[in-house]
Amino acid sequence: IEREARSRGLDSSLVKAVAWHESGWHQDVTSERGAVGVMQVMPGTARYVNGYLGGGRLDLEKARDNVRLGVIYLDHLLEAMPSRRKALAAYLSGPGAVGRRLKGYQRDYVRTVKALKPRF
Repeated sequence: IEREARSRGLDSSLVKAVAWHESGWHQDVTSERGAVGVMQVMPGTARYVNGYLGGGRLDLEKARDNVRLGVIYLDHLLEAMPSRRKALAAYLSGPGAVGRRLKGYQRDYVRTVKALKPRF
């Protein structure tokens, strides 16, 4: 996680906090909605990262690739969204689900990630 975060110029403690909140850093986790692995990457997001953000042929089923997919996507969101809070909310629910104001579950997610960050 640290290596991938550094390779994209991201704060590794932020990436670790996201990964911990998403999966507890476990690759063998799949959500009810189909998100996979350490970074809980949706298959459609993996296709987007591979096809449009330079991921190439990363396999979300492999831990190293899963982390790379998640980091590339998070980096993209941090650049594309108007604030870090909205980027984190978009990581959770997709950029199209982030409005002018965050929904309660999005605020909770952002708050939890921010609270976890100092641990790493």
